[in-house]
Amino acid sequence: MRRGALALIVALPLLVAGCKKASSSANLGKGGDSVASSSTPAAQIAAARPVPPPVDRNAKVMVLCYHRFEDKPRDSLAIAPADFRSQMQALKDSGISVIPMKDFLAWRRSEKSIPLKSCVITIDDGYISGYSVAWPILKEYGYPFTMFIYTNYVGAGGKSISWNQLAEMRDAGIDIESHTLSHRDLRHAPRGQDYATWLHNEVYQSKAILEDKLGIKISVFAFPYGTHNEVVRKTVMEAGYEASFTVYGQHMGFDAPADQLGRYAIESNKPN
Repeated sequence: MRRGALALIVALPLLVAGCKKASSSANLGKGGDSVASSSTPAAQIAAARPVPPPVDRNAKVMVLCYHRFEDKPRDSLAIAPADFRSQMQALKDSGISVIPMKDFLAWRRSEKSIPLKSCVITIDDGYISGYSVAWPILKEYGYPFTMFIYTNYVGAGGKSISWNQLAEMRDAGIDIESHTLSHRDLRHAPRGQDYATWLHNEVYQSKAILEDKLGIKISVFAFPYGTHNEVVRKTVMEAGYEASFTVYGQHMGFDAPADQLGRYAIESNKPN
């Protein structure tokens, strides 16, 4: 789903307003029952260890998908820097917390709570403007983000990002994840190629290349064009990815399916 960012930002507080906050503590013992014998040091330590509060599952998360950032956008996938900055300011003004991908995944694993109104920012493909334009703006706001990279494009010249620039972003803590080798629709192999072999390479090799070149663990995948089917989703999850993303927007709850999580593709030619 392709949407204007400001409309989404306005809508999110309404969607989460009715959510109830989970209790921040658990009732760990009734009637003063003893937990363990005081004669056992290990038991004493265990009894004294604080129990973390339960994870609040009531949050709603929207994931935004950007591509290029240009002063004079020539197509809908490019966003003017001034417009992008305005959208980031709107997130801040709306009280929406921009969280890193790792926190979103940890929440889904029941490892930590996240704010009730949360947003994850992603940038697809590997255009240099993600490095040279979007990153400085996101730094101004202290917003984390994820770069989804298709590896054949890295270092290709023109508008593409380089491996050195990706390494710089990695060192600064930017999350980098997989967007295939070639950015083709994964439902159809190129003419003359065996589909199963080709799909395996697109999904597995893109992960392996990023891990080898950047020395990081790749755990998230974005479908090119947001398109997928059961075979594609199964291949992605079997490759060891924890989550995969479409561009069909949704405000996601805790139980959203891991193999087809939604993102809103933000376009420049849509009214905000």
